[in-house]
Amino acid sequence: MAEQRLIDANALREDWLENGENEYVYDTNSFLASLDDAPTINPETLPIVRQLRAELARVKVERDAAQRLLAEHSGVVGMKKVTTCFGCPLDRVLELVTADKERRCIIFRFGIGQTVYRAWIRPDGTHPFVSEEKLKSVQDLINAELWSDAYKTREAANAALAKSVKT
Repeated sequence: MAEQRLIDANALREDWLENGENEYVYDTNSFLASLDDAPTINPETLPIVRQLRAELARVKVERDAAQRLLAEHSGVVGMKKVTTCFGCPLDRVLELVTADKERRCIIFRFGIGQTVYRAWIRPDGTHPFVSEEKLKSVQDLINAELWSDAYKTREAANAALAKSVKT
């Protein structure tokens, strides 16, 4: 059984035309004709090519499944990229998460511009009242964090005041 050999006749033809004759070939036309007449083989019929094509198809299926799984867990919905999280741009969310991990993030109970209600009562138990204060600066936020009698609503402050008057 003869061994089958594949040659790239086009590459040999180009090389011959580029580099010209050599001492081993005496008839240029005969040489080129033998290249042109060389039998061609469809590579798709070779077992190794069929095997490689099947492997490629299997790998593509695995890749697509991995991409779908990654998309489900990485901020991509369908083929549309998610750009917000709770209404905030993802880069801002990443910035906040990074700040929190680096312990640079502080979350206050109140915000700048918010009104805080405080329940007041004299030490002798007389003159209970609720005051309100607008928080205008970071220092006001820090102060409000320190107040144990600060509430977000007047109703909550009144309920705390009524509870402390009863005791």
